[in-house]
Formats: sequence, structure tokens, C-alpha cells
Amino acid sequence: MRREWRNFLGSLSYQKVFFHKKEFKKAHPEFAYLELPSILMKIGDKITVLITAQEINAMENVDDLIGLLGKKLSGV
Repeated sequence: MRREWRNFLGSLSYQKVFFHKKEFKKAHPEFAYLELPSILMKIGDKITVLITAQEINAMENVDDLIGLLGKKLSGV
């Protein structure tokens, strides 16, 4: 994990859980269709996709990803 990304995630006041692909698919079979890596958020009992793998792959650098996640979280 890149230092800038790790620092940004550490600055967020959200609980974070990281899954390996097989663990995620086993824990959340309802997201079997989802291409990984993706960023999801759980609010109450509902899990929603915040950032798709396509969006992540379109980022030119980690700063772009940080900006996108910050923007998405500000709308939550």
C-alpha cells in the first residue's frame, strides 16, 4: 500500500476492513459480479459500491484516487 494512500485512509474516521478477493467473495456472495479492487461502504445493514474497479483503474495516480474518494465520502 502506498504511503500517501495509507496516510489518507488513516485520517478517515471510518472503520475500514480490507479483504483479499477470495475472502470478499466468500463473505459477500451478493457481490460476486463485482470486479475488484473496489471500494464499498456499509451504512447500517446496506453495503454500497463507492468506487468501482473501472474508476480505480482510470486514476492516473494515488492523488486522483484520494480526491475521488474524498468527493464520494463528502456526499455520504
